[in-house]
Amino acid sequence: MIIKTSEWLRMSKQQRYYLLAGISYIQQQQKKRKFRNICRIYKTNVIGEGMYSITINQFRKFLYTLAKFLGDVNAIQKGTIGKRIVRRIAGKITGRLLGKLFK
Repeated sequence: MIIKTSEWLRMSKQQRYYLLAGISYIQQQQKKRKFRNICRIYKTNVIGEGMYSITINQFRKFLYTLAKFLGDVNAIQKGTIGKRIVRRIAGKITGRLLGKLFK
């Protein structure tokens, strides 16, 4: 793409940067607008950009689910699966009671 010197001098620093990177200024602004809209929808920060963006809460939920699964695997390996089941049930009951108490 050939640009006249006068056009180059009228461009902002950002526009020049995007032009050199091969991205039009308008495309970049559209990406930023889309990213801001995603943040507004989820009302939170978003990890990463593009197709595979996930919210912090989604990532946190994934980590907790993974930890729960690994705890089950560990209990099976140790042979204490019965103890784990009883403790998980007790934890659920306790959590529900506390939830009702502080509602």
